[in-house]
Amino acid sequence: MNLKSKLRLALVAAVVAASLVPVTGCNIIEYEELSLCAGIAPCSFEYPASYENTETLTSLRFTSVDFYNFSPEAEEPTSHLLLYAREVFDDEDNVNRTITLHIEDVSKYPFIYPDFKLIERSPIIIDGIEGERITYSLTLHAGSGYRYFSGKEDEDTPIVHRAVFFERNDIIWQIVMTSYAEVSQNDERIFRHILESLDFLECQNASDYHTLYLRGGLVDLHFEYPFDYANYFIDNYKTSISMLFYRLESRRTPWAELLDTKADSRFEIHAYGANETSVNRVNDAIEEELSHMENVIDDFQLLERSLVSAAGAVGEQIVYSYTLQYTFFFEFGMMLENTPVKGRTIFFERDGNLFEISILSCAELYEEDKAGFEHILETFQILD
Repeated sequence: MNLKSKLRLALVAAVVAASLVPVTGCNIIEYEELSLCAGIAPCSFEYPASYENTETLTSLRFTSVDFYNFSPEAEEPTSHLLLYAREVFDDEDNVNRTITLHIEDVSKYPFIYPDFKLIERSPIIIDGIEGERITYSLTLHAGSGYRYFSGKEDEDTPIVHRAVFFERNDIIWQIVMTSYAEVSQNDERIFRHILESLDFLECQNASDYHTLYLRGGLVDLHFEYPFDYANYFIDNYKTSISMLFYRLESRRTPWAELLDTKADSRFEIHAYGANETSVNRVNDAIEEELSHMENVIDDFQLLERSLVSAAGAVGEQIVYSYTLQYTFFFEFGMMLENTPVKGRTIFFERDGNLFEISILSCAELYEEDKAGFEHILETFQILD
């Protein structure tokens, strides 16, 4: 082979190699980790960085975490990921029954999903736990929806639905991915990665406190809260975080018997992303909060406004009292109207994000509740 032939061969090889680089790069999927130490299903898993965590709900009866993958070219999501865990209802409630009812729920409406096709139902092992996997396909008609997933507004949408079901410690878990057919092959790879990365957490709690460790949203958080508070919801987004906890009047009553029980205290945590339009976000947030409460609550009284330290930052706190004008309903209980309450809210800014941590208690219990609230503040960490 002469020099010219060698150079021509080398050039061809270089062109081929260069052409392969973008293809390989397109197949690389970056993942982020969500860790959740709260509710009945503490766990961690990895999900694609392109997915948006739209809602995280945790309680003593269920956990639900939703993600959507929005296409850059369209407003509709092309994929939906759901992790859902719930208590076993009764002796007849199990994985097999849950799957059977799920399939029947979809397949019994041939006039809605005439092309429903069960592709797979097979055993699967998740971290040593036996479960089942199902895969099926169907077409969403224009403008219709399927459970948590909507199709395109102006055309029929073929979709592929994957789900894994298993039971652990009397909790039935479901990990579900619903995809447009055109992205289904890539989503299969993502789905397997999520299953492989799933880790069950053993959240260590002090005797009087629960530990909450939250990752994957605006910031990563860790704090401890009193054991007799129930987590009502957590919304964990890239631009904000909101969570609500409450304590019930009957503190020694088993949780299963707490329907229609009065709540006597609640605390909330909110975090908001950067806002370049506000020079002093803490002051502006306090003034807005005070203005709102003074306008809508007849007997609102500001008892204190002072400087305070929280999570390594200096902020401000307000202490106030008023009478509830309507009933707050929670999952297990309620705070009744005409109840005198006393509250405290801490405002501070850290790394461009605004934080609000508050407690609202029945007035006669406020002093008793201060110790628990102080413990939340003392253990509250914004993780790097």
